[in-house]
Amino acid sequence: ESRKQNGAVAATEGQVYSIMSDDEYEYEYDDDASMGDGGDDGEEQFEYTDEEEPADDIQVELENLYYNSKGLRDTSLEEAKQSFEKVIEQESNELASNESSHKYGPWSYKAMKQLVKLHLRVGDAAGVQKDYQRLLECIAAGDVSPNQIEKGINGMLERVASLYQGNIYSSMSSSNSKMDPQALALQVYDSTLQTF
Repeated sequence: ESRKQNGAVAATEGQVYSIMSDDEYEYEYDDDASMGDGGDDGEEQFEYTDEEEPADDIQVELENLYYNSKGLRDTSLEEAKQSFEKVIEQESNELASNESSHKYGPWSYKAMKQLVKLHLRVGDAAGVQKDYQRLLECIAAGDVSPNQIEKGINGMLERVASLYQGNIYSSMSSSNSKMDPQALALQVYDSTLQTF
């Protein structure tokens, strides 16, 4: 038995007591094996491997191809367009080979956004309309998060609005431009409204 002396608990031989506040917790273990000392107690041990999932390799390849394509924008717009198309094609093929229910993935979505931006940069209204329609199709049939969709579409609408207001259009050479900003803005906004 224990006795109380001056607010402390005195223990009899073989017993140990400590005074703890209500906020403290004490954990006791019966033996060292339960504390995970590495002893072989019949439980499976985790093994580290250097193997990666094949899907991860493909995602890394798509990511690299996408960022390499972005790098081409400053040197060759035509090469950049072809490279972004390759991102879309590779991801679509990969999704089809995995029997995915999605036609497009997040890298295709990003590549399509870049294609629309490239067409806007050179003043190619037909290209903008074509790739913006593909972007909207990607939203409907792709594996793209709602946050990515909202951010991407808002960004595209802001670019088109800037184009219409003359902020971008004035920086394009009018001799190369085949774009009527007002008509393009109406088409992009109409397409967006039909999708959402």
